Parts: sequence; structure tokens; C-alpha cells
Amino acid sequence: MSLADTPNTEVVSPSVARLRQILKVINLGLRLAVSAAIVAMVTIVFMNALLRYVFRSGLTWSEEAARYLFVWVVFLGAIVATQQRGHLAVDLFTSRFKGIGHRGVIIFTNLIFITVLGFLVHGLWLLMELNAGVPAPVTGVPRNTMYMAGFAGSLVMIGILIFQSIVLGILGRLENEPRGGTGAIE
Repeated sequence: MSLADTPNTEVVSPSVARLRQILKVINLGLRLAVSAAIVAMVTIVFMNALLRYVFRSGLTWSEEAARYLFVWVVFLGAIVATQQRGHLAVDLFTSRFKGIGHRGVIIFTNLIFITVLGFLVHGLWLLMELNAGVPAPVTGVPRNTMYMAGFAGSLVMIGILIFQSIVLGILGRLENEPRGGTGAIE
């Protein structure tokens, strides 16, 4: 039996194992929330179309509700994609590096991502201040509910990217990255 044939038995502390378990539960919760919001959005739009074309009446609130749900779906899905390193990327540049150079490039791209998200957080904060107390025309739901999705999602993604960069810098690889080196999504 060679080293390549041995199973991947990484020894981890109980606290790390517990953290991994908590992160899996949070990830599952986010996926379920995204799925439920998509189902609700499709149901609302379908019911509105059915009511309009068959019964000549509609749900006045359906467009606003679908819009709010869509914004939350986008940002919750972006959190899941960031955690799994599933965002689209071009590896033309990063594939040229191996080892510590590759890690450096990934950390550098994470810093760029964090900077862009920081600008987004700042802009959304200004929008939330500007629209404080402004309700949506039909539902009366505060407009800041929509902006809060981007604000909270961006803050969570910044946290994930900082955590991934620290782990990558210390361990030399990420949780969902193969032991051999580069991840599939770089």
C-alpha cells in the first residue's frame, strides 16, 4: 500500500470538528432558506399570473414580494457560493503559480474581493440611512429590508473571506481544496 492509497485521515481537535459541524448546519440552513424563498417567489408569481389571466384579478403585492425575495435569494446564495469557493473565476493567472505563490495569489484576490464588498457595505449603509422609515408602496414593508440583504450578505462574505485567507495562510490549503494543490475553482 503506497501513500497515495492511504485514506485521508486528518487528525483534528474536538473544537475544530465541532466548528465544522456548526458550519455544515449553517450552510444547510442557508441552502434551505434559499430554496424556500425560490419556491415562495415562483408560487407568488404563478398565482398572480393565474389570477390575472383566468380570473381577471391579481395580487397587488406580488411584484414587491417577489422582488424582495429575489434580492434575499441572491445574497444568501452568494454567501453559500463564497463559503464553498464556488464563484466564477478565471484561472489564467492563478494556475501559473504553485505552492506558496498560489496561496499568495488567492489571498490577494480575497483582499480585492473584501475591498469591493467593503465599498458595497458602505454604499448600502448610505442607502439605508437615506431610506430610513420609507415603506414600499403596496406592502408597506420597509425598503431597508431589501438593502439589508446586501448589507448583511456582504458583511458575512467579508468574514468568510477573512477566515479563508487566515486558514489558507496558516494551513496552506482550504477545507474544500484537494491536498494536491490548486482547487478546481480558482
